[in-house]
Formats: sequence, C-alpha cells, structure tokens
Amino acid sequence: MDIAFHQDQTGKFNERLANDIQGMLSLYEAAQLRFHGEEILEEVHDFTLTQLTKSPTTQLSHFLAAQVKHSLGQSLRKGMPRLETRYYMSFYQEDPLT
Repeated sequence: MDIAFHQDQTGKFNERLANDIQGMLSLYEAAQLRFHGEEILEEVHDFTLTQLTKSPTTQLSHFLAAQVKHSLGQSLRKGMPRLETRYYMSFYQEDPLT
C-alpha cells in the first residue's frame, strides 16, 4: 500500500481515512512492526493511534470495539504470539462477517 497516496500537499494524512476504523486498526498494527528510522511508518503510527484513541467505541460493533481496545492496550511486539493467537481466534469467532 502506498501510504503517501493518502497524504495531502502538506504531508498530513487525509482525515477521511479516520472513518474506516477497521482500516485504521490494520494500519496501526502494521505500523507497530516498523523499524527505527522509518519516518513514514512512525507518522502512520502516530496518526492511527490518535484516530483510534479519539474514535467513540460506543458507535462501533462489539466485535470491532473489542479489537480496538485490545490492540491499543497490547503492543504486537510485546505480546506472546501464542496468547495473541488465542485472542484473535476468539475475536474472529464473534465476527458477524465470517
């Protein structure tokens, strides 16, 4: 995905992206895997963290609100892979789209 495509002339991310919470969550989780010095991913991380933090979880489905809460509370790098797998399995068992 070309992240720069979603930036305006000043380098700011398009605020319309914040309407897609599932997309924001995916970007946030991908940006957590950045390496030191990857400026664009650091900007993506900051932008998505801000948007996810200020998004009203009361307007989200229970499934998506639980995912956002878990992702904001637990870094992918700090989590134990086996435990994280169990969380995601339980999340996706509740997913109405699957």
